[in-house]
Amino acid sequence: MSDDFQSILADVAEAMQFESWLRFYFLKQGADGVLTMDIPGEQEEIIRRDHALLWPLAEALNGKPVDYQTSVHEVCTFAARYLDGVRHRAGLVDKVFDSRDLKVEMHLFNLWLSGHEAAFDQERLGFAAWREIFARWKASDQVREYLAKAAAPGENASDSCKAVQ
Repeated sequence: MSDDFQSILADVAEAMQFESWLRFYFLKQGADGVLTMDIPGEQEEIIRRDHALLWPLAEALNGKPVDYQTSVHEVCTFAARYLDGVRHRAGLVDKVFDSRDLKVEMHLFNLWLSGHEAAFDQERLGFAAWREIFARWKASDQVREYLAKAAAPGENASDSCKAVQ
């Protein structure tokens, strides 16, 4: 795999993880049962300051009803608009979204998040803290062993963003 692929893989995974962080802390259910992204003003300022590259994704979701399709659409739109051909060589986004590597990365992230939900419910942590804790967890011997087992060849299917581009 090329350095370009690894770099865009990291950026796409970060965008997907950021969207998960936003949903975890800022998704609110209204009286009508609709889930809406509601990022308070002070948090908007923090995100703009600390995660300027990801702010357009937060801005696209904020104030809107959010479901699975909306999340996928906005992450794919963000990747197409701000990563593909801008930060990285054009055409790599589809390859990353269709890759086994991204599936494994996000599977690990979701395992990690499931194991930490109760702690994250107790205290709101910033996205940078989430990334740091996840990186330490991912570097643990237990996870590295799991990754070694997962490195065996497998299918290469995932949701694609081709329709967004």
